[in-house]
Amino acid sequence: MPMSTSVLLTSRWIFGKFICQCEGFLAIVMAAASTQTLAVTAINRYFGIVKCLLYRAYFTKKRTTILILGVWTLSFIAPLPYLFAGFEFVFHPGKLFCYVPLRASWYLVFIVAIYVTLPSCVILFCYTRVFYTIRQRNKLFQKTRERGSAISTDDIRVTKVLFVIVLFYFLCWSPVLVIDLVDTISGNMATPREGYISYTFQQLR
Repeated sequence: MPMSTSVLLTSRWIFGKFICQCEGFLAIVMAAASTQTLAVTAINRYFGIVKCLLYRAYFTKKRTTILILGVWTLSFIAPLPYLFAGFEFVFHPGKLFCYVPLRASWYLVFIVAIYVTLPSCVILFCYTRVFYTIRQRNKLFQKTRERGSAISTDDIRVTKVLFVIVLFYFLCWSPVLVIDLVDTISGNMATPREGYISYTFQQLR
């Protein structure tokens, strides 16, 4: 954000090529980490609610630590195919930061498929099953009045809060994906400057 603010003030990139490459690299890493974190959180809720008998066996402290490390390892791998192919990140005057140029559309497709679409499918599946299970168990509880049939209030509250976070996350990222898709298909920067600036601020949310 501080570097993007300087671009707004000076209308140019003043930090040199090396910082530009670092910023482009970290932009990919952080985006990949955020989507994967939401996906593994959804998996956690899936086992906590739908497969509750397996939850403690699968989500031990050690395995959870390994899972978190795995998420960040995969995230740091995300920019490497682009760099190993000989490409560099370039400054985008509209978006106010360094990112992947349009000529590397193959890489944008790769990122969207692996680090956006796949986690999104996992999240959708998990939360669909979670809320279906909550609904069914609560119906059973209403019929039988058996205390063990219902899911705990804390579990339901945590799951709903996480779902709202995921929902607003995707609402914020939708304009970003649409703008990148339009630019990739058109082959040029087809979005007005105001759109690109909102693109950057949507990511910062």
